[in-house]
Amino acid sequence: MASLKIAGRLGLGFVLVFVLLIGLLVTGFRIMERLNSDLNDAYKLNSNKINLAYHMLADIQTIDLLTRDVLLEEDQSLKLDYVNKIEIARSEYHKYFNQLKELEENKEGLALLTLIANNLEKAVDYNNKITQLGLAGDVEQGTILLNSQSKPLMTKIQD
Repeated sequence: MASLKIAGRLGLGFVLVFVLLIGLLVTGFRIMERLNSDLNDAYKLNSNKINLAYHMLADIQTIDLLTRDVLLEEDQSLKLDYVNKIEIARSEYHKYFNQLKELEENKEGLALLTLIANNLEKAVDYNNKITQLGLAGDVEQGTILLNSQSKPLMTKIQD
């Protein structure tokens, strides 16, 4: 009879330990599920930001190349086509930039976007002057402005 009591107590102890382990297991799964969900959300947000930044970079490179092409091209109709493509790339860039600005919540990220916007504003002015010089046929002045002002700003924006 005494060994039956001991066996009952041991059995009850094992059941109690088993219930506690199941409770820990369920709690662990719930916490891991929540962490996984949070990590997936962060990944989706960051991958969207990276995708938008990639598209912005592609548009900046397009603008940079087309600005140079306006200077080098001799055919006036092609120059005008390049200017139109520059405007399209700028509108796409601004669309991606505004989407990125809406997604960004980090102070450092917002400060970086403000810096990019300021440099881009300056670069747009220089690129407009360069395209005007290119359309007017003043390749020498346009090249000087491109190399001294526009290229460094565009490189700074791309970095």
